Amino acid sequence: MLAKMDVCMGGRVAEEIIYGENNVTSGASSDFEQATNIATSMVERWGMSEKVGYVSHRNLTSNGGEARVSQHTRAAIDAEVKRLTSQAYLNAKTLLTQHEDKLHLLAQQLMTEETLTGSQVRHLMGVKPLPSDSPPLPPAASTAIVSASLEKQDAPKKSSWFGATK
Repeated sequence: MLAKMDVCMGGRVAEEIIYGENNVTSGASSDFEQATNIATSMVERWGMSEKVGYVSHRNLTSNGGEARVSQHTRAAIDAEVKRLTSQAYLNAKTLLTQHEDKLHLLAQQLMTEETLTGSQVRHLMGVKPLPSDSPPLPPAASTAIVSASLEKQDAPKKSSWFGATK
């Protein structure tokens, strides 16, 4: 969950690095919402906070209504959510700053092509391709594979020792 929050912050951090902190867009707003929702669930629902406690506050807080927790507990929850999202932002910033050259390369390619597949990104970043990234077989090879498979299906069936066919 923490890694997912780091990823959510990556878009804004990338904009800041590429365009400058004063030229960011609202494009990362849904990512911020997602990171905040994850952090809130971690703290309020799943008891994943030492500072707030290993308890669930799920039914003790409400969406838009009266909170059923003390102001002190609500403030502790809010502070912990802020701490988690701030840490995710710093993690993303550290990672993207360490690999800023690759970030600029990726941004430049996206300006040209607008969208890239995972395979294209891995190639651009110099990362080993996944087995699923292998190029499709040429038409002649795929036809040969299909033909061999059909021939195997048409082959006479043999009886086994128990009388069943193979």
